[in-house]
Amino acid sequence: MAGKNNARNTVRDGNNGFAKHLYKILSREPGNLIFSPISIHAILSLMSQGSVNQTKAAFTDALKVPDLNMAAKSYKNIMSHLNSIKGVTLLMANNLFLNENYELQNPFAATAKDNFMAEVKLVDFSKSEAAAGSINDWVEKKTNIKFEI
Repeated sequence: MAGKNNARNTVRDGNNGFAKHLYKILSREPGNLIFSPISIHAILSLMSQGSVNQTKAAFTDALKVPDLNMAAKSYKNIMSHLNSIKGVTLLMANNLFLNENYELQNPFAATAKDNFMAEVKLVDFSKSEAAAGSINDWVEKKTNIKFEI
């Protein structure tokens, strides 16, 4: 149990640091601001799982977590918890839509599904209307048609 709490605390602390930094950047522009730091942190954490070397170091620095693999495993519990709070409608969903010509590594897709409850879908972006339709369909399904790109 202590290990699970440590991992969750690491992600929580990383997300807090990330959110503060991102807010400083986004709030430079005048006007109202709304963003979901945990959603951004989660998808970047997922993307970090496919990175190596300098890119992985950049993700580690930006996400403010010392161990990206531990953070990924912790997101499994976080996502499950956020999506199961009784009496509250709070759903968090992530997906990656990649160019169909991109060679996807199986461990990455498994990590996306197992730890982030996300799928990696290959899309033909040369057919932009069909690609946009596919992405919009996913967004509508996950948001109960409350948001469209």
